[in-house]
Amino acid sequence: MLRNVAVFAVVAGLAVASCGDSAVKVSSPLFVSDTQPANGATTSAAALNVVAVSFSEAVAGDTLAGRVNLAAVGSWTDTGEGQAVALGAPLLTEDKLTAMYAVTAPLNPGTYCRITVLKEGIESASGNTMAADVRHYFLAE
Repeated sequence: MLRNVAVFAVVAGLAVASCGDSAVKVSSPLFVSDTQPANGATTSAAALNVVAVSFSEAVAGDTLAGRVNLAAVGSWTDTGEGQAVALGAPLLTEDKLTAMYAVTAPLNPGTYCRITVLKEGIESASGNTMAADVRHYFLAE
């Protein structure tokens, strides 16, 4: 008879290892689940006063400063630096799943924009980190 045999299972994206009477939970990385404006969306330049980033789990608010950027770029796929658009400090929703940033400068109609979420430094409330930077594009009409 085998004792303390490790059994591995993947349940809802989480890996769980069992050894004897104890279990170790290994979580998946934190990820961006949505942005507003949404990736590929067209929105009103005049009405755009907030961008929002939603995460897969509650985030630690003190890890968000300077980690989300907005830039005016040349196209949907432009990976260059672009022209930075000033954002206010992050404000978290009560459940800490979404960070909202005030857009503090007006955008010209016809501007392609990129929201960049930088992985370095962002952490969930449970200590998970992001695996990669995220770039979402939208058009401000």
